[in-house]
Amino acid sequence: MLEIKLSTFRGRPGVALGNGVVEVFILSGGGHIARLSVAGGLPNVLWEPTWPLIEPGLREIADTSVYGDHEESKLLSSIAGHNLCCDLFGSQSPGEIAAGMPLHGEAGMVAWTAVQADTG
Repeated sequence: MLEIKLSTFRGRPGVALGNGVVEVFILSGGGHIARLSVAGGLPNVLWEPTWPLIEPGLREIADTSVYGDHEESKLLSSIAGHNLCCDLFGSQSPGEIAAGMPLHGEAGMVAWTAVQADTG
């Protein structure tokens, strides 16, 4: 049976999904699949950054000595595991940069909302 619960990953909010065999954690900020592991607390098979993570909405006030002050640092300050690139992958065009589109698009930089769904 699938269990879905609100939880945290390295201090960041999100949704944990598990079926007793595998567990997945999805960050609310950015929608990144931050954790994938065998149930029971075994190691995360996805990449975890070595730096502290922040919510994407806090990026503008983040310490640039920790996260850098370049275009990639906007995404890297909040990324973990598998990066969700729904709307754009790769570098932005000059027009996208002028419009404020972040690296790999806005999907990884917006707040996602968990909603209840009836799967029955």
